[in-house]
Amino acid sequence: MGRLFKYLFFSTLLGLAVAFGALMRLKQWSTTSFQVKGEVILDFAPGTTLGHLSRSLDEKGVVDGGTLFQAYIRIAGSYRHFQAGHYRFTGTMTPVEVAETFIRGDVYSPLVAQIAVPEGFTIKQVIDRLVANGIGTNRELMRLAKNRKFLESLNVPGPSLEGFLYPATYDYRELPTGEQVLTEMVKTFWRQLPKNY
Repeated sequence: MGRLFKYLFFSTLLGLAVAFGALMRLKQWSTTSFQVKGEVILDFAPGTTLGHLSRSLDEKGVVDGGTLFQAYIRIAGSYRHFQAGHYRFTGTMTPVEVAETFIRGDVYSPLVAQIAVPEGFTIKQVIDRLVANGIGTNRELMRLAKNRKFLESLNVPGPSLEGFLYPATYDYRELPTGEQVLTEMVKTFWRQLPKNY
């Protein structure tokens, strides 16, 4: 009986030492920076398993060891907080930073259009800029800029949008329609107008 107790005691002690060593190794690995080669774009769809995500991150060179990443996330219990989306990884990152990217939901949304409207631009110049960015046609946008119902919907008292398009830079992550851009410019104008003007 005494031998069995000693055997179980030392086996348990050895098991705990191995587990502790593995945890320390995992902790060290999770805070070690890894250089992502180039730019990695990853789609993390709802319902993706942790195993599949870990393999994808390893195969694409975001983490060095998919199995270690999976073990780290399981122990941390953070996978349920991961948010689906389109992600971009570049530069140097630790596995902890990769996990935090998913937890925060820092999804990648590239700009598809950036419209800069300098002060003093006429309606024609604004429309030319929109058309150059693939948004509508000159004819369609000029017609819209003078459409009575459209002007009324934006509280524009004049015969066109001339003078009501606020000069600024407008960023779009999805290609907008001409109506959406013109509406945003006029709404920005009204928001920026001093009270009691």
